Amino acid sequence: MDELPDLNQFRPFAYDRESTDRGSKIGGAVPKNVEPLYVDVNQKYFGTIEFETGRAVSLFYSFDIYGDDEKLDIISFNNRVLFPSKLIHAVVHQGGMSDSASEIKAEVSCQRIRFEPMQTDRMPESPEQVSPRSKVGGRPFIDNVARVGSAFEELEQSGYRQLFQFDTPDPRREAYIDGFPWDPGWLHAFVRGEHLAEAEFAFVVQQ
Repeated sequence: MDELPDLNQFRPFAYDRESTDRGSKIGGAVPKNVEPLYVDVNQKYFGTIEFETGRAVSLFYSFDIYGDDEKLDIISFNNRVLFPSKLIHAVVHQGGMSDSASEIKAEVSCQRIRFEPMQTDRMPESPEQVSPRSKVGGRPFIDNVARVGSAFEELEQSGYRQLFQFDTPDPRREAYIDGFPWDPGWLHAFVRGEHLAEAEFAFVVQQ
C-alpha cells in the first residue's frame, strides 16, 4: 500500500480550471490532519499528489516568490539540490478532504489536477528532449544542461529518482494561474527508497 509507483514510466497531468477540496490539486486548503514539518510564519501550501493507493504527498515552502525578502528570495535557490527544510519539504499522508480551517494558506489559486494515460519517456541523447510537461515519475526535463545538469546528476548518482515535476502552465493548453511559485520553470521532487513512508526527499527548482 505504501510502495512507490513505477517511476520508470510517467503519467502526465494538467491543471484544470476547476477547484476542488479533495485529491490531487495545487492551491486551495491543506488536506485534513496534515501539518508542515517546520513551524515558520512564512510556510505556505503548494499542492498535493494523491496516488491510487490512497496515500498522498503534500508540498510546503517558504520561498518568497515576489522578491520582497532577500533571504527567502526564490532566485537565490534556483537550479541546485535542496534537501528538506523550512524552505521546501514534503509530507506523506493519507489522502482525503481539505481543511478550510487550516492556518497554512496557499499563494497559488486552487486547480484540480487531471491525470492522463501512462507513458514512457524517450531515451534520447539530449536530455532536453525528455517530456517537459507536469508528470508523476519519468525522467526530469532539463531546460539548460550547463546551468542545472549537475544538480540532477548529483541526485541520480546518490540513488534518487524523480517522483514528480510541476511545469509552469502552458498558455497554449492551460489558463494562467495566479501565484504559481515556479513561474517560469519547473519544480522537481525526488525520492530515495521504495516506500513513501520512509522515502528521503530532495528538490530542484529549475528556472
